[in-house]
Amino acid sequence: MKNLFTMILSLLLLSSFVQAQEFDNIAADLIKVQMSAVAWGDIDNDGDADLLICGSDSENEVMSKLYENMGDDTFTEITGFAVPGLSIGAAEWGDFNNDGFVDLLVQGYGDTGLTKIYKNNGNKTFTAIAQNFPPIYMGAVSWVDFNNDTYLDFALSGFRDESPYDYVSKLYKNNGNGTFTELSDVNLPGTMYGKIKWADYNNDGCQDFILTGYNSNYVTKIYKNNGDETFTESGISLHQGWLGDVEWADYNEDGQVDLVISGTGGDGTERFTIVYKNNGDGSFSETADVLPGVSHSSLEWADFDGDGDLDLYISGTADDPGLGNYISSVYNNVDGNLVYKISFAANYWGEVKACDYNNDNYPDLVITGLDNFESVFSAIYKNTTSVFVESVELSANRISPVPANEELRICNDEMIQKISIRDVSANEIAHYFPASKEITIPTNKLISGVYIVLLQTESKTYVEKLIIRH
Repeated sequence: MKNLFTMILSLLLLSSFVQAQEFDNIAADLIKVQMSAVAWGDIDNDGDADLLICGSDSENEVMSKLYENMGDDTFTEITGFAVPGLSIGAAEWGDFNNDGFVDLLVQGYGDTGLTKIYKNNGNKTFTAIAQNFPPIYMGAVSWVDFNNDTYLDFALSGFRDESPYDYVSKLYKNNGNGTFTELSDVNLPGTMYGKIKWADYNNDGCQDFILTGYNSNYVTKIYKNNGDETFTESGISLHQGWLGDVEWADYNEDGQVDLVISGTGGDGTERFTIVYKNNGDGSFSETADVLPGVSHSSLEWADFDGDGDLDLYISGTADDPGLGNYISSVYNNVDGNLVYKISFAANYWGEVKACDYNNDNYPDLVITGLDNFESVFSAIYKNTTSVFVESVELSANRISPVPANEELRICNDEMIQKISIRDVSANEIAHYFPASKEITIPTNKLISGVYIVLLQTESKTYVEKLIIRH
C-alpha cells in the first residue's frame, strides 16, 4: 500500500465463555441460485463487505448480481452491473492494479464459457479489461501474489468452451501495467469441478497451492512455489477426489497451515471430508476428526463462536444428489478437536462464504444452493452468538505509527506469543510468533478494508479491529 491508511483500534480483552451460538436469517432480498458462486468484498471502500452472487435460478436462468451492504442488515442491488449472468463458475475480489479498489476475477457459463477481469472504476461500476483468457467454466479462480512483487497474480482451472475443448489449469503473472502473462513453463494437469487455493504451507515466504478436480482421473495435488515463478509438485500424499472444496487454515495454532478437503472419490459413490495436520516437515497427517463426507460441497474456516480459534463449516450432499441426504453444519474447535455444534437449512450444489459483514467481530454466512426439497435458495445468516464477558480492559498494547503506511509496530509489557491478522471473511491472511515484547509488521500489501487482529500474550488475548482506508 503506497498511500497512508487510517486505523481505528478497538482493543478489548475478552475473558469470556460462549453462552449460546446462534445464527439468524436476516431475510435479505437476494436472488435464489444453485450452481452458484458468491464473493464478499468491500467494493466501495466504506468499511463493510458487499456481496456478489452468480448462479442459476429455479427456471435455469443464469444471473449475476452485486449487492451493496447498507450497514443496517439490508443489501441493495447495484443496478447496471457489467458482469453477465453466469453459473457453474467461480468469483473472487482482489485489487490487481493497486489503486485501492477491489476488482473482480470471474468465470462461468452463460451463453458460452467466460473468464474475465472487471476493473473497479471506484464509483460502483466495473469495466472488463481488454485481455482475453481461456473461456472456461466448471472450475476455479484465485488471486495471489505468487512472486512477491506486490501485484496480484491469479490462477484458473476448468473446462475450456472452445477448441480444443479441454481441461485447463493455468497461472498468470501480473505485469504491473494492467496486463497478465501466462507462466508457460508451469505444466499443470487441467481439471474441472475442482479448486485452486493458496497458502504458504512450508513457511518459506512464498505462496504454494493445492489443485483439485477431475480430467480422466481424480486430481488432488499440492504444488510448492520455488520462488522463481516455477512450481514443483510436492509429492505429498492426499485423498484424491473432485466435486468438493478445500481450505487452508492453521486451526491448531502451531504456526503451520493445515488443510481440509471434501468431495467424492473412489468409484464415485465415496464421500469424504478429511482434515490434514501440517507436520511442519513437508508432510501432512490425517487427524482423528470424524466429519460427514460430502460432495458438491463448501468448507469455511472461521471463529464462529468467538473463542479465539478456528471452527469449520461444512455443507454438501452425503449421497447422490437428489436423495435428500444434505448437510449444512458448524463444527466447533474444542481443544483442537472438531465437534458438531449447529445446523442450518441443508444445502448442496451451491457455495457458502463466511464474512463478518456487520463488523461485530463474529463471522456471518451467506448460503446458496439447493435444500432438502430441491428448492433453490439464498440466505444471509447473521451470527448472534452471545457471550458472558467477565472482564473488559483497555489495551496494554502500544501501537505506532498511527496513521501508518509501510509497517506497524506493536509493543506490550508482556511477551507477545502470537499475532494473527484475519480478513473480513475471518480467513487468516498472516500470522507471526514474535516471542518478544515488540514486533514490526509489514502493512504495504494490505488493501483497503476491515481486518481483525488477534494478539496473544502470555496471559491475555486481545481482539483488535483494524480499518484500512486509502
